[in-house]
Amino acid sequence: MNLFDKNDFETIQNRIKCVTDESVRQWGVMTNAQMLAHCSKVLELALNHREKQIFLGKLLGAFILKKILNNKGATRKNIKSSKKLFVENPGEFEAEKTRLLELFTRFHKNGSAYYENKMHPLFGRLTS
Repeated sequence: MNLFDKNDFETIQNRIKCVTDESVRQWGVMTNAQMLAHCSKVLELALNHREKQIFLGKLLGAFILKKILNNKGATRKNIKSSKKLFVENPGEFEAEKTRLLELFTRFHKNGSAYYENKMHPLFGRLTS
């Protein structure tokens, strides 16, 4: 999926809207509110660019990115998330859902050109 494609954006947005606090998780061990907060943190990371790549990224970033791209973006279930992206005590479910939808919309509206040559902490400079 392409987060900048209007149809893909709407598909993902609708999937987020369908998640309820009672939805049965199909991936990982987070609660639904934790998952929404985790996804928000990932988008915040993308929206608030760093100037430097982390040390681990310099060592393994290209290898990890290549593995993800060769696997068509798929990752294994239940893999550990970065501690910076894990949310122990998320906010109220609906507030987290609203926050994620707002961040996702902002990310999409910026367009791909906005992120060109920006630094990703793990993968390094982003290019299309």
